[in-house]
Amino acid sequence: MCDKQIDDETKKIIDEEVQRSYHNVIRQMIKDENEIRNQRSNWFLVIQGFLVAGCCELYANKCQCNIYDLILIISSIGIVSSLSLVYASWRSEKSIQMLLAVWDIFIIDCNKKYKNFPPVVALTHGIINRYKNKEQLTDNDYRELEIFNKMYNKKSKTKCSLEFILNKCDFMLPFRSIPVIFIIAWIAVFFIILNYHANK
Repeated sequence: MCDKQIDDETKKIIDEEVQRSYHNVIRQMIKDENEIRNQRSNWFLVIQGFLVAGCCELYANKCQCNIYDLILIISSIGIVSSLSLVYASWRSEKSIQMLLAVWDIFIIDCNKKYKNFPPVVALTHGIINRYKNKEQLTDNDYRELEIFNKMYNKKSKTKCSLEFILNKCDFMLPFRSIPVIFIIAWIAVFFIILNYHANK
């Protein structure tokens, strides 16, 4: 009986230790996902730099080959690689959302509250203000809304405040906006060259 009590106490201590360290595991996984996203973005910019340099070199040297066909090929590669980063960024966002969902399930299953743990990720409007129906909010949800109110609603209750407007501009984050800018630029180059060919 004494050994059983010791085993139960040991198991309880191990469970508490796992619970205490779980938020660190989630935070590390989110950090790893962000590092992967940064590496993809860096490689994307390197590839785009080579493609732009190739177009400039072809156009500047006016080589004997048909440079316009080559620029069409280069712009097609630019469009495909940009679309690839858009998809990779979307997958990365979904991965982080999955980790946050795992964290939420852990909190609920262990009957814990967010205020007992440091946040696993810097909170944004999209993460905090997830629940539209306030009748279904739990204590944890109210905690998130309280943080949101302290972050964004402390100075101005109007929806015209600069913080409120900037909070709606997540599409301007580099990993979201840069590939879109390159897609638009490469499509423009593609159609300019096609138009030049048609009028030649």
